[in-house]
Amino acid sequence: MPRVLLIDDDTEFLDVLSEWLTGRGHEVSTLSDGTAVLTALDEFQPDLVVLDGLLRGTSGSTVAQEIETQRQLRIIYVSGLPRDEFPADRPVFQKPIDLDVLDRFIREEVRAAADGT
Repeated sequence: MPRVLLIDDDTEFLDVLSEWLTGRGHEVSTLSDGTAVLTALDEFQPDLVVLDGLLRGTSGSTVAQEIETQRQLRIIYVSGLPRDEFPADRPVFQKPIDLDVLDRFIREEVRAAADGT
């Protein structure tokens, strides 16, 4: 069961996505901002992070850098911002997102990480 940490300041979107992914067999933990991300990494031990590109008070890129100082994790951006606002090597899903496509992508990313690719 993939363990997914969701970080988004839109709590309604966060609730919908969390419930949807949980219903498809993912174990999910949520944060509505990036302030407690290091604690969440230690306590929840996610397989990957789904991260909003723009959080209240900070950017998704800043939170991603903080994550990368602690763990080698795959990060998927979900945002309403244009694609060119993100690093070229990062997957980005534009809001509104197709939840089925995101679910498949998460599973592929977790499988690739487990295989070391």
